Amino acid sequence: MFNKQKDAEIPNYTLDVMIENAVERWYQDVSWNPNFVYLPWSGWFVRNSAVVFSGRLFANHSEEYPDGILGMVPLFTLELSRRI
Repeated sequence: MFNKQKDAEIPNYTLDVMIENAVERWYQDVSWNPNFVYLPWSGWFVRNSAVVFSGRLFANHSEEYPDGILGMVPLFTLELSRRI
């Protein structure tokens, strides 16, 4: 996901960027795993909710960015905590 904003002066991982990454990961998971299962509750609801909520929760909401900005450092912290 970091490469999606690598050329931006101020990287902002918006909900659109996070959804684009989630879609790419879904296709990657389906193509790599022949036993891939995407159940209604754990797949459609929980996984997509985690993408939306994490982007909103970790974004820096300030007067300068009222809708929030999710930069490289908070995103890296979020991705690192998912891998541990």
